[in-house]
Amino acid sequence: MAEPQQAQVYQFKELEKFQLFTETPGVAGKRSRLGYSSYRGNPRITVFTNVPNDTGKGMINAAMNPETFLTFLDLFEVCAKSETEIKYKIDCYTTQRPIEGQEVSKEKILSSELYFGKDNTGLVWLSVTAPNRPRIKFDMKTSDFHKIYKSDGKALTEAEGSMYQALATITALRAVFLGHMSELRPPYVPKDNMGQGSRAPARAVSPAGFDDITF
Repeated sequence: MAEPQQAQVYQFKELEKFQLFTETPGVAGKRSRLGYSSYRGNPRITVFTNVPNDTGKGMINAAMNPETFLTFLDLFEVCAKSETEIKYKIDCYTTQRPIEGQEVSKEKILSSELYFGKDNTGLVWLSVTAPNRPRIKFDMKTSDFHKIYKSDGKALTEAEGSMYQALATITALRAVFLGHMSELRPPYVPKDNMGQGSRAPARAVSPAGFDDITF
């Protein structure tokens, strides 16, 4: 019997240049990395901590469905354009036990926390952490190999450059993920009298009593 194929985490070539790096806290000569990918069609943000002996293979994932991810991008744009310090947070839950081999939980377990905002210096930032895991802040800054000037001849400040870097990243993420989510698949074919037919696509199950809800 053939071995079952395992789901893969797909990396987007277009987004490799949009990764963020920062010095690993408390580890000299090491850098932590933040990147974007997709797992079974769902967007995710992953931090590779590069912290020695870190759990979870040194990875912290903020896994989201498409709607939540697009909401994140909308709110991240609010942060980028804000003229004052601002911060948002998205909690990501799972039903999978944190220890491999344990059964799936009936209750939702906090898997990770996605923080993002603008600090009091005007830098736009991102962070993905989890219970008992490293807290690493990734600032958005202009490239060390480029300097951008305004019409008055003055270079963009670090804060202005951070805003434009964040907005550029948001534009790229929207374009890539919307294109990815719009991929075609074969249409569903109803079963015939013999019970043959293609498998129906998975659908979300409405909570019990949803039709009875009143506002």
